[in-house]
Parts: sequence; structure tokens; C-alpha cells
Amino acid sequence: MRGILLLLFLSYCVTVDESIDGKAKSIQFNVCFWRAEKLNSKILNDTKNLLVTLGSNCDSISFTEIKADNEGLPNELENIFSKLGYNYTCLDSFHDEKTHLTHTKYITCANNNKVVEIKPFEYADTRRDFSSPPTFFFLELTNGTKANILPFHAHAGNKNELIDFERVVNFSFQQFSERKTFLGGDFYTDKKYHSESFLKSLLYFQILKNLILEPTTISGEKNDILMTDKITALNCKGNTLIKYSSSSPVSKELELVSNHFPIIAQCKLK
Repeated sequence: MRGILLLLFLSYCVTVDESIDGKAKSIQFNVCFWRAEKLNSKILNDTKNLLVTLGSNCDSISFTEIKADNEGLPNELENIFSKLGYNYTCLDSFHDEKTHLTHTKYITCANNNKVVEIKPFEYADTRRDFSSPPTFFFLELTNGTKANILPFHAHAGNKNELIDFERVVNFSFQQFSERKTFLGGDFYTDKKYHSESFLKSLLYFQILKNLILEPTTISGEKNDILMTDKITALNCKGNTLIKYSSSSPVSKELELVSNHFPIIAQCKLK
């Protein structure tokens, strides 16, 4: 029954916001996710070329696997982006304060020139299924479009987390069907960790469209995904944001933070 509900929401719930003249106005909006596990306050000044690449390409940026004790990082990201000429609001995900030293969190930054409001919404992980519980980041864009950004980081080879994440995806489309939903992050989808048959057995992998088809790590693994419903995906193009070169300043800075590339969906939303 849950699968049927999800399929119905994905197939029929398409909203169009209209402008004053009665015609829908589309907006170019680029959604990015990046596993940046070593990102912290001390390293920000050493990654300015990399942050310029993010700032000039991404209208929302979700950083995953951030250590939860980096409490001031959202404000510091805002400040350094501002110094580089970019206007972002950055917010933390919800996380368990009692175990914040061992758990990780998510940070999402939104381009204030494209986004009217960004607001986090906590997913109630009552069964404690996830070591990094998902947080929804609600965005309202300047053209009236509403988007739901859902970053996620799984653990290597953990099938149960990917199976349990189906409940989060169903919740998103059932409760927030008026929103364009983008979910992404490190799902360890490379064949080194999970078989193709297992991934295809997951309903959201069957129904949603994964926009990232190429390797997403320096070592050539396909671990990161960026998914949305198939109707929204018609107006989106996915890619890795950085083409690695050992001689590139951006690539050298990336290696300070992660061996994963930022991934991007370039979309026209309305």
C-alpha cells in the first residue's frame, strides 16, 4: 500500500505556481550535494577556490557527513561565501545532542538571490534506524516554487539503512506532495558495496530518477546519487560538479575535504 501511494504521488501531483499575468514562470535552479566529511572551520580558508566553484554553480548546497560538533560551521560558511561574493543562508540539520560527538549531521546552504525562505523540518526517527537521521530542508523559491531538499548519508554496505530509508521517501511524497523533492548523498551504490539487483529491489530506486550516472569519487566508484521524481527530472540534468585533475587548484583543495565530488542537478523549476 505504501508503494502504491508513493507511485500515485509521483505520477499525478504536479503543481504549477502562476505569476501575475497567469503564466507559469520557470527559474533556473541548481541543486548540489557533497559528502564533505573533513570540512570544518579550520579548513575553510584553505578551500576558497573550491567554495567559489560551489558558489558559482549551486543554488542549494547540502553538505553530508559533517561532524556534529562543528556547531558554528553554518555561520562560518555564510561569512566566507559572503567574502567571496555569494549570498547564502546556511542551516544545520537536527541531530541528537546527547551523542553529537559520535554522530554526523547535514548542512544545507541556499542562495538568497533565488530562495525566499529556507526552513529545516525534523524527521522523527522514532525507531533510531539512522545514525545520521534525515532532516528535510524546505525551500521557497523567488518564483513561488516550493522544493524539498533531503540529504542522506548511509553507511558502507548497510542494507537495512537503505531499506528503512524508503519510509522517509514515502513520508516526503505523502506529506509534502506540493513540493519538488530532491534527495541525494552518499548511498554507497557502487557494486563494491551493493548489488544492482538489491538496489533495484528498493521501490524508490525503481520509481525515482537518479540523475547521476558517472563515477562520483576520485577512485572511480559510483557511490553518490541525486534523485527526484521522473516528471521533475525531465527538466533537470545531472552531473558531477568537478572534473578531477591532480594539477588543478580546485582538485587539490577537494582532496583536503573528501575523495567524493560534489554532484549537481541543473533544473528549470516552476
